[in-house]
Amino acid sequence: LFFSPYFVVRDTSVNGVEKTFGRPGIVPFESFFMDQNPKQVLVTLGPDAGTAYDVIERWNKSGKGKVGLIVLRLITPFPSHRLREVLKGVEEVAVVNQAFHTERGHLTTLIAEALSGLPIKIGGFFAGLGGADISASTWELVVEKLPKMRGDESLFVHQGRVL
Repeated sequence: LFFSPYFVVRDTSVNGVEKTFGRPGIVPFESFFMDQNPKQVLVTLGPDAGTAYDVIERWNKSGKGKVGLIVLRLITPFPSHRLREVLKGVEEVAVVNQAFHTERGHLTTLIAEALSGLPIKIGGFFAGLGGADISASTWELVVEKLPKMRGDESLFVHQGRVL
């Protein structure tokens, strides 16, 4: 609750931007395919999220399973309470870190803290290190590998393969 006043002010500003300019201002995150009640959700940030969106859209249409996508737009203050609300009904979350910060990854640690106490398996992935593009085959690998991982495991992935 420490940052709740921030979110009230931010929400007011965002609503003003949308009314004035017809487009949303900065939102903490965007969610996609969550209306399909996915069992798996990928969490990421940055420009490679567009490729993730395309891969997940194809995956969901193929009937292989239902996967959701959360694209973070704001990290500080981290929107823990809002993410917890959106993710509380899923079984598995794959967090894609694009920088090596800690053993699990900075984003993975933040997501794990936000979901603490919920029965959700969280897998950490490192991809796009050094500014490398995250290929469609890498996003597919993340979706395929997540169910086979332990909840505290992290994998380095690049160009559709585990390193």
